[in-house]
This record gives sequence, structure tokens and C-alpha cells, in this order.
Amino acid sequence: MNKYIFINQVTGPLFIDILNVFSRKGEDVALYTGEVEKASKELHENVKVSYFTKYRRNNAVLRILTWLLFPFLTFIKLLLLKKDYKLFLVTNSPFTPFLGSIFYKMFKIKFYVLVYDIYPDALVNFNYISKESFIYKIWARINKRVFTEAEKVFTISDCMADIIKSYYNKHDNLRVIHNWVDTDFIKPIKKEDNWFAKKYNQVDKLTVIYSGNMGATHDLESLIEAAKILKNESGINFLIIGDGVKKEKIEKMVIEYELNNVILLPFQPAEVIPFSMACGDIGVVTLGTGAEGLSVPSKTYYMMAAGNAILAIASKDSELAKICNKYQIGKVIESGNSEQISKFLLSDTTVFENFSNISRKISQNFTPKLAEEYFESL
Repeated sequence: MNKYIFINQVTGPLFIDILNVFSRKGEDVALYTGEVEKASKELHENVKVSYFTKYRRNNAVLRILTWLLFPFLTFIKLLLLKKDYKLFLVTNSPFTPFLGSIFYKMFKIKFYVLVYDIYPDALVNFNYISKESFIYKIWARINKRVFTEAEKVFTISDCMADIIKSYYNKHDNLRVIHNWVDTDFIKPIKKEDNWFAKKYNQVDKLTVIYSGNMGATHDLESLIEAAKILKNESGINFLIIGDGVKKEKIEKMVIEYELNNVILLPFQPAEVIPFSMACGDIGVVTLGTGAEGLSVPSKTYYMMAAGNAILAIASKDSELAKICNKYQIGKVIESGNSEQISKFLLSDTTVFENFSNISRKISQNFTPKLAEEYFESL
């Protein structure tokens, strides 16, 4: 039996699946986290959880402070333990993987890294820093060491794997495992049987849904501008669920444009998500310019499982666009093109029905069985 310490500041449903696989296989599993976001499944009873700093996403200063404080407190905790464990480190926070190299150098602790977001590349692509900056050069040097010393490096897309490869030469330890969704938990529900659709008067509407973080790089403005163009189309509604730094701006736009066709809701409890997702006919996934190869929003798989046609507001070179085009599950529209978005939403309903049927079918390729590949790889 091996002892694994998994370190992830935000433990969501996908990571719960990974933890549960290791625990069911008889491994000694501990989790260091800031919060556990449950959906359909509880953590296995044998997983020992320690809570540290929670990630704060609504304020830039707090975001950075909590990103720094979480790995620091984790470092202190690890120092006090007997060095008989292996580390599984996730890029939540972006600084957490640094711990792998530190403990490898100090105590020869074996470690594994799961890359959900690639830093400092994300900062460069969104023009927060340049490749000539001191921060980038130092961080890139640390990444090279971390990826080289790791027993295994995991990531969630081929595009992200290509970026990771640019840091080091030892690529035989790199593995791509795509995200997934519990297709028994998230599944299509007829609107007339869906209490959520009834509550928000969506039964007889074409519902365009966005559900998730309203981050600085998410192009929600184009969606609101499209809602403005379609404000007199009584059969089309926009349902925007979530929170983040852009929420206030979106709220002001809705008020300014007097949009009665837009419903804004906070994040929903886990038990509501199957019904809110299934309420959508068209699921919106946004990926900011500059993030083409740096992220694949997990909501994509949730919307596929719910049978949503996908509206991807993203670069045509992004991994998200490649998924949409490969499987023919929706439409890809470049950021800022609200006219094209509104035109697409006026398509014949059979277009959305076809996308919906394919979307649900393809989601069966991305199920929790993929979590077992992490254990098998180790």
C-alpha cells in the first residue's frame, strides 16, 4: 500500500473521482484542499481531508494572496510529517507544483503533477506579463525543473501537452487524460418534467445557458450584446448562472439594455445542477483570446451530457473549437461577434436538435472511467 497526499486547492467532482479510485484500490489517501465542491458523489470514507486556505476568485488581490497562502501552509504541514508519502500536485493554486521540486530536492519524495492551467503562459497570453519579464523567466525555469523531476505529468488536452513539452525534453512521463462527466448524474430531462425549467418559465422557450465562473477572460459581453439584438424574440431566453469578477459588469449591461430576456442567477447547489444544465437547449462555453491551448472548460462536458448544443465563443484554433468541430456538437464563433451569435440562435430548431443528440451521444466517451487511468498510469 502506498501513501499518497493529493494537493488541490479547489477539489471538484472530477478530482473526487480520482481520489475515490485510489482509495477503492486500497491506497492510503490524504487530501489537502481549500474546499470540496461535491456533485453526484461523496468522497470515499477512507480519504483523510485537511483544509487550508480557500481560493477567493472575486478579487484580484485576494486571488493572488490565497494562491500563495495555500501552498505555504501546505509546505509547513508536509515538513512536519514523516517522509513516507508520494505527492500528487494540481495546478490549483498555480504555485502548488513548486512543492514537488522542493520536496524532491530535500527528501527525494516522488511526485506527480496534474496541469489544469498552464502558468506563466496564461499570464503572458492575457498580457499581464511578457516573456522578457523576470517573473516569466524564473517561473519557466521552475517549470522545467518540476516537469523534469516529476514521475508523471498529466494534462487534459493535446494542445496543453504541446505547451508543456516546450519546457523540457523528458516527454515519456507526459500523459493526456481528458476531462469527463458523470453521465448518470447529468443527463437530458424534458422541460415539461424539469422543475427548474418550470420555475424560470423556460418550458416553451429556446434556452441559451451559461453556467460557471464569470472570469475576466470570459467573453460574456458578446452574449449580452446578442441578447440585446434578440430582445424582441419572445421565444429565446438567456439564463446566466454563476459569479466572478465580471458579474457586476454583466448586471449593469442587462439593466442598461433593459433585457427582459436575460435571467441572472448565482451558483446553484450541487443537487440543482442536473436540472439547471438540462434546462438549456444551447450551452455556452467561452474561452478568452490567448487561452486557446491553455484550458478546456470542464463545463463543456457537463453541457454535452445534458444534451445541450454547444455555442463555443472561442478562437477557431482552440482545443475547445477542435472538440466542437471534431464531434459536430455545435457552433464555434470568434469572440466579439454578437451578430453571428444572434444569427446562429435564430437557426431552425432542427439544427439544435441534431447538435443535442450528437452531444449527448459523444459525452459517453468522457465518463468517470477515465479517472481510473490516473491510477493505472502510476
